[in-house]
Amino acid sequence: MSNLSLHSPHVASPLAASLDPIAELKLRRWAREHHVPAAERDPLWHPVVWQEMAARDRERAALAEVEARSLRRAA
Repeated sequence: MSNLSLHSPHVASPLAASLDPIAELKLRRWAREHHVPAAERDPLWHPVVWQEMAARDRERAALAEVEARSLRRAA
């Protein structure tokens, strides 16, 4: 699995699944700053981390598609 910071995004308990807005934003930021491929994601990471990394995956795929179209037009 990937290296974790001291502030690991693991779910400590089922109660930790419900977050206040600030904690959720912190997890989303952590997810963007520590993005890893899906195969390297820790299954114990909070669902918000998984959601944010999946969103980043979709953003990267969309950007790659736009860049590919741009290159095809330029050729």
